[in-house]
Amino acid sequence: ILGRKLGFLSGAIGSASMTGGLVQEYQHAVLPSVPPIATFLLTLVAMIPCLAALWCRPNDPWQFVRCVVLCSFASFMFGWHVHEKAILMIILPFGLLCLQEKTEDRIFIILSITGHFSLFPLLFTHHETPIK
Repeated sequence: ILGRKLGFLSGAIGSASMTGGLVQEYQHAVLPSVPPIATFLLTLVAMIPCLAALWCRPNDPWQFVRCVVLCSFASFMFGWHVHEKAILMIILPFGLLCLQEKTEDRIFIILSITGHFSLFPLLFTHHETPIK
């Protein structure tokens, strides 16, 4: 409302339906639209440190699992079109790392709880309520 009154928002702002189930591109009214190349570059830059660490220790299987988790996290955080279900690509291999260190165990608990709760809206019928 304040943006309209001060003239920062130009054009008509319609009502958005982001839960319609149709894949569409939206022009945001307030935030700038992010081009796909920007998300690609952000994802690549976020993956470089863990890939460099893997390059330095190529024979360590735990370092490979750590790299898989961090690359999945980078693509989840900065990807162009990411679904809620993509959090499972982080949680499942991260479960293996819980066997290694106590700090990774604590991070896994927080990520697992928030990740699984974020999947609850995908179980929306009354038949799926007991699964929740």
